[in-house]
Order: sequence, then structure tokens, then C-alpha cells
Amino acid sequence: MDSDSKTSTGFSAVLSTKSFAPLLIDDSSSLGKKTARSKRRCADLGSKLWDKRAWKEAVIAAVQDLIDFNWVIAISWLFLLGWIAGLGVLLSVVIQQPQTITDSDNTACQPDGSFNIFMDEYDWWAASGFFQITMAWGTMTFANAKFIDVAWDVVFGRGGQALLAWISWSIFSDYVTTSMEVSPVTYETFWTVFLDGSPTFWSTWYLMRDFSRSHGLRSRFAMVFMVVVAIFILLFPTLGGAMSGYQANSGAFIRGADGEMLKFSDFDMIAYIIHDGDRVNLTKDYPVTFARSNYDTEQLLGNTLDEYYPNSWYSWSYYGSSNCEEDQEYSNEERNKQWQERYPLNCRCSLHGSVSNYTKKHGFFGLKNNNSTFMNQTLSSPTLNISAFYLPERYSTIFGNNWTDPRTNTQPFSDRSKVTYTYNMGNDTYDLNYIRSNGTCQPVTEIDKINASARETYQWGFSYIQLFIMLLLLILWTLGMSAMWVKSHMTMRMRGRFDKPKGFKGVLGLAAAIRKELQESNPDDLTHDQLSEEIKKRLRGGAIELEKAGSPAMYGVWGGLWGWIKNWRWWTTTWCLLTAIGSLLITYKGGVFLWIMILSASMFFAMVIGRSSKSMAMLSLWGFVLGIIIWIAAMSALQQRGMFDMYY
Repeated sequence: MDSDSKTSTGFSAVLSTKSFAPLLIDDSSSLGKKTARSKRRCADLGSKLWDKRAWKEAVIAAVQDLIDFNWVIAISWLFLLGWIAGLGVLLSVVIQQPQTITDSDNTACQPDGSFNIFMDEYDWWAASGFFQITMAWGTMTFANAKFIDVAWDVVFGRGGQALLAWISWSIFSDYVTTSMEVSPVTYETFWTVFLDGSPTFWSTWYLMRDFSRSHGLRSRFAMVFMVVVAIFILLFPTLGGAMSGYQANSGAFIRGADGEMLKFSDFDMIAYIIHDGDRVNLTKDYPVTFARSNYDTEQLLGNTLDEYYPNSWYSWSYYGSSNCEEDQEYSNEERNKQWQERYPLNCRCSLHGSVSNYTKKHGFFGLKNNNSTFMNQTLSSPTLNISAFYLPERYSTIFGNNWTDPRTNTQPFSDRSKVTYTYNMGNDTYDLNYIRSNGTCQPVTEIDKINASARETYQWGFSYIQLFIMLLLLILWTLGMSAMWVKSHMTMRMRGRFDKPKGFKGVLGLAAAIRKELQESNPDDLTHDQLSEEIKKRLRGGAIELEKAGSPAMYGVWGGLWGWIKNWRWWTTTWCLLTAIGSLLITYKGGVFLWIMILSASMFFAMVIGRSSKSMAMLSLWGFVLGIIIWIAAMSALQQRGMFDMYY
């Protein structure tokens, strides 16, 4: 093997599964000679499989690349990727938050403080919720909520503004430096970027004015981006403060007939009414309400497929799965007993099934004059007078939705507008219109454990819309600043210049430029106002530039990336194929997915660190072996804990 050969383009040799040696041949010849060299290497493959010199050169190249690699830059990029991933995860959580809150917080008090027993009717994107705290948590005192709010304004608002300004102006100075090597900028632009170090109202205005009228940058997009970022940084504390806040915890109440506020948690949706309940050891007009556990503090309504139903996981598990209203011969008494003991509010579980089965056999309103049996009690004629208001069709185990009254030939219990509630299992009933028009959310109090006095509690959180906008703006800012940094840094590297006219050097450069352009006026003898007037009128803002660059070309981010991919096309193609195959095998429980993804990850880091094919091949081999060792160790630990079958 020729030790002086360049980067190999014959990566097709990787199809051999006998050895990695073909990958260790470094040859970067032109594309025109690729076919001939590939044939020659295939012919000499047998003699090169165990070429110790090739392996030694590959090891030396890999070690040297590891030593020369800029790990600070790598850690910075890992931090950047982690930051972007974190923002993406937060944005995903925020997008899913409405469904999470709807499923977990069973309360008629909606996020904006309004009352509605239909939680799925709230519009999270309504303009009315822009300045309202619609995502809040906690049960805190006023002092604690205020402390968190002030700390947020200081740390996130002011601290975030300082951090954004420092990062943005550092990158802006890099980019403007590369632009000044080709075309000049005004004195105000130079002062704002290199000497101010952070945006102000006037400096932002000067940037907008100079970019639009006088000397600007080479890229219009960069000028617009710089102005937008400056405005974003100026408004950042205001945006951070506006999106957060605290509010009193509220509870749902219904205004009673006498004006008294009744807790909505004491209301239950009625399924049946046993009007002559005294015949079966109950009270007259006994309401049989829908099942509700202690977890479901308020019985809300769901609204799908043109029907209303109790929006409770417990009601659905009871009625939807036939766990409560079963025929007597299929009833699991032990299970029902356990559920009734665990959820005392549903002590009427057997009553639901008995009423449903009774009405299915004898009908409603006690229209039949015959003896009957109810819950093992024999009743003389007539049958029980049982009625209902509204029975959801989805609960097939609750009979009555499709029952037809023989007197009117109508289905009286299928009209969803007749939903009715009862308060504290009493005889008073409240229809749906009354509940919706008299429901309200008011601050609730708790007893202070120290002085036994009642006090309001507070929760702290965000405006959903503003939080979404803030995360989106931060993601866009991150991506834009990253692209600008890569473009300016690679341009400096291409031109061989890294020094920036900041600080004292910037002062000297600006002074020299002013003296040069105002030689006739002797600027040292002018007052501040006179000097400003001269610069404004005579020089039209002035012009300052750096020493001309050898090439005015700017580094192209996409062009550079595409060039790197073309240069290492066999490596990138192989890596893409491995990643795609691994993604397709993600559900395969044979360990193949992990093997492929370990190799894919090893190749990725090898392409980032290595500068030649033989170095990349050796780094890939080391990474793959290290990954397999870590995987085997992890699987052994899981196997000892009895969890191996879950992952293999």
C-alpha cells in the first residue's frame, strides 16, 4: 500500500465483511480515476487484508485527529443542539398542554376563569386569552406567588436580555467585520456594533436608518435580521413579564334559587328518578345519578357525536365496559363491592344495574299493572314509576335512550337538552340551561394552619399564546444566530483574519477614520454638536472600512455543507442508509436495531472528527467496539434485574 495516497473514493470496498482494511486506504484522487483504482484495489484486496502498515497508519491518523480536534467547539455545538432540542421539547409540551389539562383537571373553571361544564369547548387560541394566565399551577400564598413572579422577571427577563445581547452582539461583530472588509459602514453602525455591545432604542433606530439610507451590509437579509433581533432583545423583559403572572385559585359555583352560592362539586347528573322509591326502601323521587369517583370532583359533560355524556373516566369505565350494569347472572359481586368501598360516591353501583334491567323489562312511568321484582324485592302491581331526563346512547348498558313511550310514540329520553343535575342528592333539580347561565368561578379560600384564618391561595403560570410565541421566537433566534456565526466564522477562516475592531482598537479605528474624512475641519477643535453636524451633513454618516480582503466572497453555509457531503459522499451515503435501516427496525426485538444504530453513531462522530478515510474508519471501529461493550454491560445489568426481555 502506498502510504502517501490521498483520500479514497472507492468506499464501495466497505461491502466486504471480512476486514476493515480496505477502508484504511487513503486516496483522494479525482473522480475520473475512480473506476480504475477501484478495480486495482479489488484485485489487490487479498494482499492488503492484513497489511500491518495500513493499520498502523490508520491508528496514528485517528489518534492525531483526536488530539487536534477542537473539543471546545464540539462541546459548544453539543450544547447548541441540546438547547435547540430542549426548546423543541418545550414547544411540543406546550402544544399538547391543552389536551393534557382537559384530561387531567376536571373542573368547570376554564383556563381563562370562565365557567363552562363543557371543557372541550375552550379555545386556547382565542384572542381574549392573549393576556390571561391560562397555564397556571400551585396553591401558594400571595407572598410566595409574588416572589416567584419577581424572580422570573429578574432572572428570565433581565438576565435573559443580557445573555441574548451578549451572544447576539458577539456574532454581529463577527459578521460586520467580514462585511467591512469588502464595503464600508457608517460611524453609527460601527459604534453600535463594536463599541455599544448591546442595543438601545436610539442605536436600533440608527441601524434601521443607516441600513436603509446609507452604507449597509452586503446581505439585506442580514440587515433585516440584525434589526429584528435588536428589537426582540429590547422587548425581551417586557415579553417575559407579560407572558407570566399569578392569579387566585378559583372554584366552580352555581347560584341557587335563594341566591346562595352552591359548590358545583356537589352537583350530580341524573340518570334515573324512582318516583315511588319508598316502595323499595328509598325516598320518594329518588335520583339515581351517574357514577362519579372521588377523583372526579366535578361532573362535567363531554360533547361528541351530537350527544352529551358525563366526562368522567370512571363513568366511562363503568358504563362503557359493562362493569356496573350487568345482568344478575354475570355480575361480579366481589369486584363491585371493592369498587364501592374504594369510591364511596358510587355506592349505588348495583342500583344502576337493577334500574336499567328493570326498565328494560317493565318500561318506564309504571304503565304496567303486574307484579314485579326489584333488587330481590317482590312488588305488587303496578310496576315502579321510573323516569329519566336524558340517557346517553353511548352507554348501552344504561337502558332508555331508544325507549319509545307507547302513549305518545316518542323517545322522551334521547333529547340531550334535557340534561339535569341534582344538588346533594336532594329533590331539587337544575336543568342544563340553568347550570350554564348561573354558573360562575370565584376565588376559594383555605384555612391558614398558623392562625386558623381563611385566606385566598394563588397559582403562578403563563399565557398559553404568549408562551408559544416566546418559544417560537427563541427557536428562530437560535437558528438565525447559528447560521450567521457559521457564515462569519468560516469566512474569517477562509480569509485568514480573526481580529475584530472592538474596544480600544475600535476607538482608535473610528478616530482615525473621522480624522481622515474631516482633514479640512480639524475635528479636534470642534464641539460635540459641531462634530455631529459635520458627520451628519458633510459625510452623510461617514464611512469606515477595514483593510480590503483578498477575496470579497463570503462563505456559503449550504454550499459548504454540500461540498463536504460531496467530498465524503460514500461515507455520508453509507451513514444515511444505516440510519434509515435502523429506523425501520426500531420495533424489531432482536438487538439488530441497536447494533445498526451504534455503528451509525460511531460513523457520525468519526466523520466529524476524522480528516481522512483511514482515520474515519479506525474511529468508526473504535466507536463501534466501545458502543457494543457499553451495550453488553447495560444488558447484563438489566438481565440481573429481570428486565432483559423488555429490551431484547
